[in-house]
This record gives sequence, structure tokens and C-alpha cells, in this order.
Amino acid sequence: MAWSVRTCRTLSLSIGYFCIFVFFTLTTYVVYVFYETIAPSVLNRKEYQKFISHFLFGNWLAINIYFNYIMAWLSSPGLAKDYQNLATQYQDIFLYVKI
Repeated sequence: MAWSVRTCRTLSLSIGYFCIFVFFTLTTYVVYVFYETIAPSVLNRKEYQKFISHFLFGNWLAINIYFNYIMAWLSSPGLAKDYQNLATQYQDIFLYVKI
């Protein structure tokens, strides 16, 4: 039984690392396609405002996606919050706002 648990754990870890590799590869390829094909065609048409807006928004989005994926991958799931205490805090806030 122990070898099967160890095998499943190793297999799931390997598949996880493979999926992370695939994610970063595909996301980087999308960014590469933008810079290699779409950006030069927009610049050749002299649509600078469109290029700058897509450049800024696209880079912000790519950095955001990478950052959030890495943080989700490296963060511990943690513990559940104390929702009873949280509900009491919300009630106190609502009472304070009504006054």
C-alpha cells in the first residue's frame, strides 16, 4: 500500500510541474506572437495610439497573470477564517454607519 501512495504522490507532483511548465510556455508564446506579428503590423499602419494602449494593457495583464499564478502556486492554502467573528464585525460596522 505504501508504494502505491508514494507512486501517486510522485506522479501528481510530476504532472503538476508539467502543467506549470505548459502554462508558462503557452502564456509566453502568446506574448511572443503579439510582439512578433501583431505589433509590427499595427506600427506599419501608423496606429500609434492603438499600439500604445494595447502595449500598456497587454503588459499589465501579462504581469498580472504571471504574478497571480506564481502566488497561487507558492502560497499555502492556510486555515479557514472565523466567519462567526467576521459576521459580528460586519454588524458592528453597519451599526456604526447608521449612527
